Amino acid sequence: MKFTFATWNVNYRKFKESHLAFLREIRPDILALQEVSPHFFRELSSSNLFSNYHYSMDYNYIQRGADSSRPRKRGCAVLSSSDILLRKPLLILDLPYPEKCLILDAELDETVIKICSFHTPPGVTVKELKPLSHMVLAEWLKTRDHQVILGIDANAPDVDHPNLAENVWYWEDEPKLLGKDRIHDLRDAYRDYLMSNPDLFETIVEDRPEGPLAVSHVTGKGSKGTGRRYDFIFITPDIRVQKVEYIFKKACDAGSDHALVYAELEIDS
Repeated sequence: MKFTFATWNVNYRKFKESHLAFLREIRPDILALQEVSPHFFRELSSSNLFSNYHYSMDYNYIQRGADSSRPRKRGCAVLSSSDILLRKPLLILDLPYPEKCLILDAELDETVIKICSFHTPPGVTVKELKPLSHMVLAEWLKTRDHQVILGIDANAPDVDHPNLAENVWYWEDEPKLLGKDRIHDLRDAYRDYLMSNPDLFETIVEDRPEGPLAVSHVTGKGSKGTGRRYDFIFITPDIRVQKVEYIFKKACDAGSDHALVYAELEIDS
């Protein structure tokens, strides 16, 4: 069975018609969003572009973290087409910021896949709570008993090297979620795709021998900005990759500062 999945950090922007037009053009079967405001979710879910939708801020959780005294308004969302039912919403309450992770069951025919939308808070503001967030999610992935698709803005790595072993990290625990020796068995769908398309991989390495493999976000300003690959789709080994694309310019023009990552995937029914 083939289907499409996309993940996109909408950067807490106000919902605009350009967001809707862009998503209507991409039209993934399942969409994971990060840094979603209540207004953005309300407008998108009422647009009739998706039939099923859940928002992490709609569920009760214990507010923790460095700014636990102030209400937080940036959550994660998962939306799907009419033929994919979303149910059993779950927050990981051990996370410093539970609203930054939403897990759901997606029913595709008779197959159930766990869909996870996750946003890692930047270390510059939350310090050691960032790698702690990585570790808590990595531990959950290690103990999972379903097929899983993870859409994530990881705010890492510092260097996304063509050789994963040469990645550079901001915090010691980040590679346990994202690196070569990660503690779970999910794979980076884009690296899988490049390994199946060696000519494309070679072209990227010739252009950017130190990485990143793709640009999903730019840190810094103007000509001194640094392109980074912070956004990923991770999948369990029983999900096959047909295509992965980083759509950066159109996603930014639509109203974000992150690429939308789009994947064509296949599973056995």
